[in-house]
Amino acid sequence: MHNLHKDIFYIPDPTLVFIGVPYFTATFTLFEFQAMVAAKVIAGKVKLPRQEEMRKEYEERVREKGYGKAFHSLREVEEAYVDELVGWANEQLEDGQRLKGHTEMWKIKKKEQAERIKALFAAGESVQRELEVIC
Repeated sequence: MHNLHKDIFYIPDPTLVFIGVPYFTATFTLFEFQAMVAAKVIAGKVKLPRQEEMRKEYEERVREKGYGKAFHSLREVEEAYVDELVGWANEQLEDGQRLKGHTEMWKIKKKEQAERIKALFAAGESVQRELEVIC
């Protein structure tokens, strides 16, 4: 999917909204943050930038990531994406309407999960090396 502002709003027609395009994420929490921001935009509480500004931001992202499969990957940058997304919306919202990003507990648990996954892959590589020696 291309031509999306913030991986959500279709730049040629921002009334067309996509939730859930990014991958390598904590799926449902990310989708919830995207939906909350989209709802604020649809309700008129958060204004999208002009189309030229959205296009410029999108093209910068293309220069950084290219058009390939990795374009929508949030591997190791999901937290920064959510912080940026929620921060962008909150710049336009009053105190009682502001969105909250990931909790500290979520961040801790996400880090623990990443460590467990790394340990599993490391263990698998160790077993693979042992099998290569045996064979």
